Amino acid sequence: MRVKPGFTLAEVLVALAVLGATAGVALSLHSTGLRSVRAAEVTARAVIAARSLLEEVEFPQRDEDAQGRLPDGLTWRRVIVREDPDTLDDWLALYRVTVTVTEDSGSGASVRLATLRFSPAQGRARR
Repeated sequence: MRVKPGFTLAEVLVALAVLGATAGVALSLHSTGLRSVRAAEVTARAVIAARSLLEEVEFPQRDEDAQGRLPDGLTWRRVIVREDPDTLDDWLALYRVTVTVTEDSGSGASVRLATLRFSPAQGRARR
């Protein structure tokens, strides 16, 4: 009896199962990678927006709580609070500026940046 060259049905089915499992894993990894890239892009946009909003406050003069919406689907909130007004010099005031930028799409992506800024104190008489 002579054996014909080729694959049996069982060998073909096993090969297809292995190929299908490998393709499923590859697609899952690709999908996860795309989600990670999207999250990184949103975070980068949020950081750029937060830094820009933070830099707009050069010399704060009063406490402030402002918020708004950016055209690219981000919302922001900027809080300015004077720190320990009694312990500072008559000529300088120290303010904490905090900016929070959040994505509107519901992913929960959020960036918060904070800094301290000195500003000339208002309403102080010169000695």
